[in-house]
Amino acid sequence: MRGRGRKVSILFPFFFFFILSFSFSFAWNEEYVVIDTAERFFKALQEGQYSTVWSLLTPKSKNIIIKRVYKGLKEEGFEVTKEEVEKDFEEEGDLFLSYWEGFRREFNPSLVLEKAQWELKEMKKGRRAIILLKYKGTVPLKLYFRNGRWLVGFEESF
Repeated sequence: MRGRGRKVSILFPFFFFFILSFSFSFAWNEEYVVIDTAERFFKALQEGQYSTVWSLLTPKSKNIIIKRVYKGLKEEGFEVTKEEVEKDFEEEGDLFLSYWEGFRREFNPSLVLEKAQWELKEMKKGRRAIILLKYKGTVPLKLYFRNGRWLVGFEESF
């Protein structure tokens, strides 16, 4: 009986180290996925891969973009329904392409990818993260864990 207790006490530090390293590894992997998601978003935007850009946005951000496009079209006097705008974005139609081309020209993702410094400022495991993009000022990029993956959320608040 005494021998078995000694084996357990000898193995306990190894077991503790294994559990500690596993939890650290999981946290590091999650941080990597957050940074990778943000980088894939900007690279896709830079390369004009708008379907990838769209797939990396939160549902709330998508809805906000559709509402803004719809409102802008109505203000310009176009006869269009919100459902038509939604359908155009789902099918990657002319409105979808025009929106992202304009966004890319206005935003210039190359600056973020090539010149900005990135700092993972906040990480709430499995919920949300903030990456600070620093170039002639600081802009927070917010990411949210939705439907089992990290997504970019421009318009959402914490």
